[in-house]
Amino acid sequence: MLCFLFLAAFGCRGGAVTHSAAAQWLALPAELQGEIQGMPPHWSVTGTGGAVSSANPLATAAGIEVLQSGGNAIDALLAVQWVLSVVEPQSSGLGGGGFLVYYDADTKTAYALDGREEQPAAAPANLFLDSSGQPLPFAERIAGARAVGVPGTVALVDYALRRFGSGKRSWQDLFSRAIALAQNGIRVSPRLAHAMLLNRERLLKQNGDSSAYLRSRQPYLVGEAFYQRDLAATLRRLAEKGAADFYEGAIAADLLATVRGNAVYRSAMTAEDLSGYRVAERKVTSVRVGHATLYSLGAPASGATVLQMLRAMPTAGQADGQLLLQMLRAGKSAFADREKTLEDPDFAAARSAGESIGEAHNTTHVSIIDASGNTVSYTASIETGFGAALEVRGRGFVLNNQLSDFSPLPGTVNSVEPGRKIRRTALNEDARTAGGKRPRSSMSPLIIRFDDGKIVALGSPGGPTIIGTVALTAARILAGQELQHAINAPRALMMPNGKALLELPLRRNKEFLQALSRAGIEADFGRKIISLGSVQAVECAPAAQNKRAAVPEKMHSMVCTAASDLRREGLGLVPQIKID
Repeated sequence: MLCFLFLAAFGCRGGAVTHSAAAQWLALPAELQGEIQGMPPHWSVTGTGGAVSSANPLATAAGIEVLQSGGNAIDALLAVQWVLSVVEPQSSGLGGGGFLVYYDADTKTAYALDGREEQPAAAPANLFLDSSGQPLPFAERIAGARAVGVPGTVALVDYALRRFGSGKRSWQDLFSRAIALAQNGIRVSPRLAHAMLLNRERLLKQNGDSSAYLRSRQPYLVGEAFYQRDLAATLRRLAEKGAADFYEGAIAADLLATVRGNAVYRSAMTAEDLSGYRVAERKVTSVRVGHATLYSLGAPASGATVLQMLRAMPTAGQADGQLLLQMLRAGKSAFADREKTLEDPDFAAARSAGESIGEAHNTTHVSIIDASGNTVSYTASIETGFGAALEVRGRGFVLNNQLSDFSPLPGTVNSVEPGRKIRRTALNEDARTAGGKRPRSSMSPLIIRFDDGKIVALGSPGGPTIIGTVALTAARILAGQELQHAINAPRALMMPNGKALLELPLRRNKEFLQALSRAGIEADFGRKIISLGSVQAVECAPAAQNKRAAVPEKMHSMVCTAASDLRREGLGLVPQIKID
């Protein structure tokens, strides 16, 4: 299977794509698979030279190619993100935003980057209220360009490359894999096909009865060839002109024309909103748990909530069922705190809590460690499937609807606030400029650094389930579980409403349900949950013969593992596979 994936990823440099990893996907019983069918059950791979795990095999392979050429983890991230824009447009892409945690192996320092979307400065405080002052139904909140925020993805990866890139791979050449896939075609994966089907009506309504993601107004079928030549041209332009073109050039002009000329709801976004967008380098949120240091990113992300849960980590040796209960209790308390306080720190003030926001699950996560131990944990999103479903005509990408993550009630925590404020919380000078408010997010990229030199990066998509998914997986890893097992094990996650969601195996486990009841934890059986989250994780640890050295100088002496959640379509790979 791995050989096939490499042939699919690296063997098709020109001409039409005749096969891809998607051709090997098999349908599985719903009880064994996520929301839709994906790859057959798989296990982690182990080797040397680093590791990459992402939501799509072709994106992972692009990152592996960069590591093999001598690039570092940040270089590889750009190649992965551009390919994800092609193969997973329903979950991330040029029109979205995200958060990144980076660990520099040489300086042993962690960094946190905020590339979350911003509200246009002129957006009114009653953006999500009807004429009588009541919150609009969610479908109306995301109609037209009402919920489109200033995208941050392009700025985020550009800043990361300039700040932490190796210098061995240029901005321009990191686009080559994505451009080839967009131009020559990909095979539609099960998740992409399902997203096209689910969002068909939205795509048609938002784009004047036609869409680049439909063929003759109908969704593509699994395995069919899908060409994105407008996106290929946009990626070429970005490669040649740089990120500035997205915020100040021709791409920016087309983006503004799309949102300001929308017939359903015209956005208040201006050229100043776009040109003034800055990635904010934030203070890293960290905590010690046992023999490890954990790093994540606080407001407006939810890394601090994850770390709050992990502070309540039970001692090693407890059964997994006991660990589940402990994390559910910790989650209930942590969510209660989050709902009262979490919002853009530059707009934070004393005010009442707003309503709980039901974030969408269409997000992506990438975890990378390179041969030197530099580590990336990166979560990105466009919010709902295909975001706002609003396409920038001629540019081949959709825009986010992330502003729907704001509370619709003015004057409450995480509500819409007109105007710009100086971003005093930013650590980088170029971001200490006036910016619009950024909505709260559940995204929680995480890095775990063990005292013995082992390092782990992980994260997940899933809206509010991200927090519990990341915390529970991390708790299992900290308790000594093997990486892939910690990912695959059934999940029970606390939600903001104080109720727990259970995956199917736990819903059928009478002993666990009885323990849940005794603990006073209410389960939400009203939602038909099959699976929760989709973790992408990598780890590198000292080889057995090097365990005397707590932290080896180079990771070439490290054994690395790449693991991907069997609940979706992701894949983890290493540059050099180790066969025992």
